[in-house]
Amino acid sequence: MLLENIIKKQLLLLEKDNYLSKLKNNITVDFRLFKKDHVYDRQFRHKYETYGPCAGEVISDFDIVSLIDDSLIYVAEEIVNHNIRHNREFIISREGGDYLNLVIIPQNNGEAEWSLMVKTLMCKENFTIGKDQLQIFVP
Repeated sequence: MLLENIIKKQLLLLEKDNYLSKLKNNITVDFRLFKKDHVYDRQFRHKYETYGPCAGEVISDFDIVSLIDDSLIYVAEEIVNHNIRHNREFIISREGGDYLNLVIIPQNNGEAEWSLMVKTLMCKENFTIGKDQLQIFVP
């Protein structure tokens, strides 16, 4: 009986890993939505600052895409755990270093297909989140 439970548990874990992998590969960033004027303006918000982790810098498209790409497995896990839902904003934050924070609007396009729209972004060490808002930290 114990061996049977162990085998069932391993099969469930394998099934979950396969689903996470499939889900991760079906999460996309729609660049038609991504380059809204607000996001473009926010990429340059720190250019004229003299204080802070991004003072004098512009947040590049590469930085944004890299953070999203690095977060996909974490995002997939949160979708599976029902912590990310259609149109419910969440935050992706880089731990240390660049302190990049992205506010994301997830769009469920089907059972295992999601699109992520970047609503806004900021480079800030202690990014303020809303009450009960999910924040995913990416190393």
